[in-house]
Amino acid sequence: MIEALWPGSDPDTGQRRLRNVLARVRAGCGDVIVRREAAFALAARVEVDLRVFLARAGDALAEHGSEREGRASAALARYGGDLRPADRYETWAEAPREEARRCALELLDALVEAARERGALDEAIRLLDRALVIEPDDESRHLVCAELLLVQGRRGSARRLVDRAVALRQAAGVPPSLRLERLIAATRRPSGAVAALELAT
Repeated sequence: MIEALWPGSDPDTGQRRLRNVLARVRAGCGDVIVRREAAFALAARVEVDLRVFLARAGDALAEHGSEREGRASAALARYGGDLRPADRYETWAEAPREEARRCALELLDALVEAARERGALDEAIRLLDRALVIEPDDESRHLVCAELLLVQGRRGSARRLVDRAVALRQAAGVPPSLRLERLIAATRRPSGAVAALELAT
C-alpha cells in the first residue's frame, strides 16, 4: 500500500503516512478498512459501487420481458460513468473500467430494444444518445439512432449521425455498408421522401 500510494518513499515515512491516512478514514467513515495480519481489506459490511452495479447488471440481463426492462433501468441507475476517470492511464483500472462500460452498454441496448417494441421512439433515441456518449465510435448505434430519427421526420439530426458514421468508415479506410449507403441517400432526399424508411430489424 505504501509503494502504491507514495512510490519511492522510505519505509518509516511511508508507515507514518499510512497510519495517518487510515486514522482519517476511520474518523470520517468508521471501520471500513480492517487489518488482517499483514494485509488490509474492506470490512464485511462495505459495499463497493462497481461490484453492486456489475451484480445487478448481470441479474437484469439474465431476465426476459418486462422484468428485464425494470431491472435494467434500476441497474443502470447505479452506473456513474467511467470508473476512476482521474486514473485513466493506470493499468490497474483499465479492465474494471471496460467491464463496467460493457455492462452499461448492454443494459442500454436492452432498454433501447424494449422502448422500440413499445413504440417509445423518443425514449429509444435518448438511450442511444447516452450509449454514444459511452462509446462514440460505435457505427451500429449511430445508424439505429439515425433510422429512428428519420421515422420521426428529424432528418437534420439523422444526417449528423450518418455523417459521423461516414467519417468513422473513412478514418478506418472502409467503404460504406449497404445500410449506411441507404441512410446517406435517405438523409439527402427531398422532404417527404423519407417517410417510407422502415425501422431496422
